[in-house]
This record gives sequence, C-alpha cells and structure tokens, in this order.
Amino acid sequence: MPSARRLSQTLGNTVFHLRCTKKLLKRIGAAPEDAPGAATTLLGDWYANIVFSKPQQLVVCISERTLLPVVVPAKNIHGLPERLCAQLEQLLQFIGVPSAAIEHELAQMHEHQFASTASKSVLGSLNESIFHLSWMLSAHRDCSLLEHAVRLGNIPNKPIGYSFASEATRSLFRAKQVISAASGVS
Repeated sequence: MPSARRLSQTLGNTVFHLRCTKKLLKRIGAAPEDAPGAATTLLGDWYANIVFSKPQQLVVCISERTLLPVVVPAKNIHGLPERLCAQLEQLLQFIGVPSAAIEHELAQMHEHQFASTASKSVLGSLNESIFHLSWMLSAHRDCSLLEHAVRLGNIPNKPIGYSFASEATRSLFRAKQVISAASGVS
C-alpha cells in the first residue's frame, strides 16, 4: 500500500482549507486566504473553532460535507492541521472507513490553507457540536478526545437530513468507492 507522502506526490497539487473563526485565526496568528480555491478532499473544507474548557483548551473541527467532528487539543496551535489529520485518521478507522480510502484522503490533506468561515449553516453545526461537547466534557470526564468525537458524530444533524455525521461520512466514502470501481479509477 503506498504511503500518504507518495500518494500526495502522484496526485499533484492537493490542498484542504481550514476555515477558522476569527477568534481561532487570531490565536493562530494566520492571515486567511482571500479567495481559496476548491478543496481537493472528499470531506471538503474543515471548519474550526477554539473551545476554552478545563483542564485543557480544545479545537473542534467539522467537515463541510458530512459535518464529521474531530476534537484536538489547542496546545501548540500552530500544529493544528497536522493534529487534525492524525485525529481524523483515528476517527475514520474507528467508524469503519477502509484504510485505502483513509490514506487517500490524508494524502489530499498534505497541504493546507487557512481561510475564514464561509457557510453559516456549517458554522451553526460547529457551534452546536461545541455546545454538546461542553456538556460531554463535564458529564464524561474520563473519555478521550476520540471518544468525544465519536459521540458527537452520532448526534443527528438537521443540515444532513437528521442523519449522523459518522454515517454520512461512511456513505460518502462508500459512494466514492462505488463510482471509482464503476469507472475503473482508484
């Protein structure tokens, strides 16, 4: 199986956008791209916001296309894109996405651009995830960040037809696999 680095080299210019709230962009110290191009990832752009919680500050990220949530520590904020990819890999494995599809998605996320939020609907879903996470952090103190992300991914979301983000994500990867198989493209 090819490595993510080798895949990204064969795929050419791959990029994902980390669409951060103003608060998070200020914390990172990043200037957003004025007109970011189209994301090359299956999950689309990622929206992110910082959560001031105890004992640690967190960043909640959600996929634009499936609203899949990923929770990462805010510590060393400049490494956010890499930590997002690492946590996403674990989450996709946990919810049953095939490893070849995970590797391909992560290869597409090899390069990133910071951008401002663009969709009020996705931003609303992000804020709803943060609301639920705040409750989970106090009610389930012994859970890992991955476990919190799994729980968040199993809450119905109105923008995706009251489906679960985890199921929407599995369905998206399955659909891509079917289309690729039918067209003979991997």
